[in-house]
Amino acid sequence: MKDYGISFIPDINQGSKEPSEPIVSDKLNAQKVNELIDKKLKLFKEELVNKEELKSLIEEILQDQNFQNTNIKISKTPPNYNTQAKVGEIWAVLESKKQLFICTANDNDFTSWVDLLGDGSNDIIPKEKIIITFDNTTTGGQYGGCMSDLRLGFENGFATPNKVQDEYENAKFTMTKDGNGLNRSDFTIDSNPIAGENQILGTIKTSGIYQETYHKIAHVFKKYNGGADECCLWSSSGSREVSIELENTPMPNKLFARGNGYYGQTEITNVRVKKSIFIGEQEIQSEDFNVEKLEASSDTYGDYAFLFEISKQDQIVMKKELNLNPKKNKKYKKM
Repeated sequence: MKDYGISFIPDINQGSKEPSEPIVSDKLNAQKVNELIDKKLKLFKEELVNKEELKSLIEEILQDQNFQNTNIKISKTPPNYNTQAKVGEIWAVLESKKQLFICTANDNDFTSWVDLLGDGSNDIIPKEKIIITFDNTTTGGQYGGCMSDLRLGFENGFATPNKVQDEYENAKFTMTKDGNGLNRSDFTIDSNPIAGENQILGTIKTSGIYQETYHKIAHVFKKYNGGADECCLWSSSGSREVSIELENTPMPNKLFARGNGYYGQTEITNVRVKKSIFIGEQEIQSEDFNVEKLEASSDTYGDYAFLFEISKQDQIVMKKELNLNPKKNKKYKKM
């Protein structure tokens, strides 16, 4: 049988569990499927068409494409991340825009859907992100001051920077969770860092960086030992926000950085940490974490050191609904 991207189809009586292998690796021929749907719908009289007939129609079309699936639902609207479904279930939308969604995951909180006829823009795939933001403010020196030695801590200690994009204000990076981050600073420049085994992938963003190669935000991961290229540098004094976004990684338990560098000093304040669920660029749910400033010994961390501990807190979480789901916002207790 020709493979149209489905590597796993569960038994119809199987529970809603996420498969161990990816379901969708390619898309159906959208133009051909649309033509078949339109052609066959013309054979029906509108007043005689019912859901069972439409299901049979979709099954026939899918079989023409060498695609086997009997668990099909017909709808006038696409599914959303709250739609209850079993993994492998097809959701057919036969309006002016034809869409065939397949449920690829269900973790009891959210369901994921891929449009078999689409280009990926309509896929509904919730992603978890960790977002750390803080304010960086000039306290002395020239220009806007510097920052260096940025590290994230986990159970075994601080992670070591591995690869970093050479960008001024928006750079991807990877870190290795080896517990040796305070002692090493041997990362390499990479145009597209990809996390390997025991590594995390993140993005760091800010604004107002001094436009000179040696002071890009990427240099915030360097250990400052007196060199002019061992820190990032802001162009003018004041306060600005720095954000770190992580995907598919456990929550760090510590944040460390030095507000120091060749051209001056800065202060790190107002640290905020949250874990959020996104669909595309839109946040649908978030959970705030506690942040506590700790004493940072100069013998261990160096001068102008800022150390913060991150921990979980009990709270009410707001679940923000997307346009995919017209229901009103509801409050949920985060367990």
